[in-house]
Amino acid sequence: MTVKEIAALEQVSPRMIQRYIAAGFQGHILPAVRIGKSFAIAEADYHAWRVLCGFEQAAEPQPEPQPRQVEVIAPPVPALPAFPPWPQAADPNGQMTNAPHEHSRNFPHPEACRIYMEEQLRKQQTKIRGYEDEN
Repeated sequence: MTVKEIAALEQVSPRMIQRYIAAGFQGHILPAVRIGKSFAIAEADYHAWRVLCGFEQAAEPQPEPQPRQVEVIAPPVPALPAFPPWPQAADPNGQMTNAPHEHSRNFPHPEACRIYMEEQLRKQQTKIRGYEDEN
C-alpha cells in the first residue's frame, strides 16, 4: 500500500502518515519500506499497527476446518504371474529363437507377451472410450 492509500483510509494527510512512519503514533511506528522517494507499507503491517494503536480490534482467529474423513476402497490387486514379467527372457539358459518361446533366451515367455498385449489393448480401448468398462 502507498502513503496516499493509507492517508485516504485514515482520513488524514499523506504527511501525517509519513510522520507515523518516522515517529509513530503513541509510540507505535508504522512499519514501511522506502522505495526511491516513496514508502511501501504491507497491508498486514498496516492492520497490525492499527490494532496496536487501538484503532481496530484484533481479528478473531478462525478455527481451521478439519478435513473430512473419507474411506478409500482400493481395487483388488491382480495376482502376479509365476514367470518373469515382460520383457525379461523366458529362459536365460535357453536357445536363441526367432519368436517368443517358453525356452527362448532372447524373447519373453509367450504368456507374458499375451498378457502385455491384452494390457495394451485395454489401455487403448479405455483411452478411446474414455472410461474403464463397457457397461
